[in-house]
Amino acid sequence: MPRSRCIELPGSTLGALFDEKDAVVLRLDPAVVHQYEEQAGFDSGTRYLQGVDLRISAPAPRLVIERFPCTIVTGKLVIGDMHHPSLIPLPMIYGGTTELCCSTEYGENLVIRGKGVVLVFRGAREVPE
Repeated sequence: MPRSRCIELPGSTLGALFDEKDAVVLRLDPAVVHQYEEQAGFDSGTRYLQGVDLRISAPAPRLVIERFPCTIVTGKLVIGDMHHPSLIPLPMIYGGTTELCCSTEYGENLVIRGKGVVLVFRGAREVPE
């Protein structure tokens, strides 16, 4: 049976937020990656940690996070008319309207709107104990 993966926003660590050319990069260091069978509810799956960069193109002005690193408490990704509460489906390459919303453990809120999103893995996987 095919396996699916996603980034779980709650529990992932926001390590940095920076501008890069015509994009903003959200660095999750680490992100919680969940891998599971495609039949939801039949497989609790496995989780591992890995660094990722989420690059949102042509960003609009955003609310700013002041304290790094911080744990994401809630979040959602909207791509086009698809809402993904609490997760980022993988692979993630999309060229249309994008919105990412997150709240942190410190009560800070982040909203980034743009015209596309790409997720790139960084470093090696870590299996939590």
